[in-house]
Amino acid sequence: MPSVLLHLSTMTAHDLKKYLPSRRGRWSGSLFIKCLVGIMCIFFFGTVAVFSFGGMKHRARLDLEMEPDNVIRTMRQGLAGISPAELKARAESPFCHELLQAMVSDLIDARKDLWRRYNRSLAFHEDYFLIVRYRDKDTVCEYVTKRPGDLPPLIDEMEAQARQTGAAAGMRTEISASNSWITVASLPVEGAPETFVTLGVQVKMHPLGVIFPELRAAGHVLIHLTFISFLSALLLAAYVVRRIRRAERVAAEWALGNLGVRINDPGRDEFGRLSAAFDHMADVLGKNIEVKQSLAASEERNRLARDLHDTAKQRCFVLGLRLSLLARICQDDPKRTELVQSALELTKLVQSDLADVIQRFSWPTIAQAGLLKATTDSLDILFQGSDINWSIDLKPEEAAELESEPFWAGQLLLITTEAAANVLKHSRASNMKVSFHSEGETGFWIIEDDGCGFDESRVSGRGMGLSNMKQRAESCPGGHLVIKGGPGCGTVLKVIFDYSESTKSEDRDANDNNIGG
Repeated sequence: MPSVLLHLSTMTAHDLKKYLPSRRGRWSGSLFIKCLVGIMCIFFFGTVAVFSFGGMKHRARLDLEMEPDNVIRTMRQGLAGISPAELKARAESPFCHELLQAMVSDLIDARKDLWRRYNRSLAFHEDYFLIVRYRDKDTVCEYVTKRPGDLPPLIDEMEAQARQTGAAAGMRTEISASNSWITVASLPVEGAPETFVTLGVQVKMHPLGVIFPELRAAGHVLIHLTFISFLSALLLAAYVVRRIRRAERVAAEWALGNLGVRINDPGRDEFGRLSAAFDHMADVLGKNIEVKQSLAASEERNRLARDLHDTAKQRCFVLGLRLSLLARICQDDPKRTELVQSALELTKLVQSDLADVIQRFSWPTIAQAGLLKATTDSLDILFQGSDINWSIDLKPEEAAELESEPFWAGQLLLITTEAAANVLKHSRASNMKVSFHSEGETGFWIIEDDGCGFDESRVSGRGMGLSNMKQRAESCPGGHLVIKGGPGCGTVLKVIFDYSESTKSEDRDANDNNIGG
């Protein structure tokens, strides 16, 4: 579709600047920065939320496992596979410290998997204190971490309580000042009187401990999150903003009157459908403008026809009457009579020419009647009073497809009327036929008659009618004009053009209507 210059007389330069891309403040407050920061925040805080959820699940599971009753039950399960004699031998060994350390996972988690997971969670590496003590009448062996914390007096207290009651004793306490909690359990060893195994655990929670599995990895995780979030946000923001800027440039072209450009967004998402809707709107608007221009041209032609009829034609008529009167007055003077008759004949020719011009101005247009009816009415007016039989072979659906591009259809109509005028004036034909058919993507608009034909050597002449028809044919997509015939063989005029363009326009309109629905 050719560019259409919109009527911008009411739009000032200041108003137009609002529709054009501005480079001032390109980064500050731009959609790209907003998308970049927004998506980074979503990625970052979303990932932190996932880690936090996992950390809280670890904390809740650890709290449950470290309840005194659960710890006592787990200690019994861990000691069930060790006989009192073997346990005593470990305590009396010079390596009792290492042997008790090896028993920690059995005493806290006999299944091993929970302990391995907990041992790497909730900042244990920094603020984790543990004591395991074996005591009988003769031997005491302890495994103590480097910093025992608040555990030693509580270990003694629970061991004394178990000795006093002869049953397992346990406690759980939280120290809000240090944000830590303590679990201590003392268990009598079955089959070995006055023998106890006591376990104490203190965990000091770090503020980031709930979020990150290992506090020492927090810095690496933060760097990783920032880098991944930035790259993801950069790609997504660039993708979104690039599509929006394309639409912005096209909208600026539309504001300048160039309705031939399209967004042509390849996406099938919401923005792609919105862009397709805007492209369809530009198509409809361009066609409406063309139709309005055609109607305006038709109204102007009708006005000119009325003006010519009411002024020049009427004055020619009056001039003819006065010349006729003058001829009667001067009938005794042969020379004057001859001069007056010559002027009278010239006046009749002027009247005939004006009648022909007025008739052409009054022909219907495609915007008014459609291609089929406009062509029919034009030929009916042109051949009225002649002996030429004429016909049109054009199906309504084909006419509708051609009308989807009013400019091309208008060229075909003008070529037809020019060719019909030539048939009327020069061919001495009895029959003329206008037809249309397509072969694949090629359309053929054919005008043929059975007249006297023409001299091929004169086809390439500079006659304005033939030149105009060639130019009009070439203004259609891929169009050109072919004329065949010879003396006594009639004439065949073919306009060959790319018919697929009009069908593509129809398909595009249908698709856009489906999108809109």
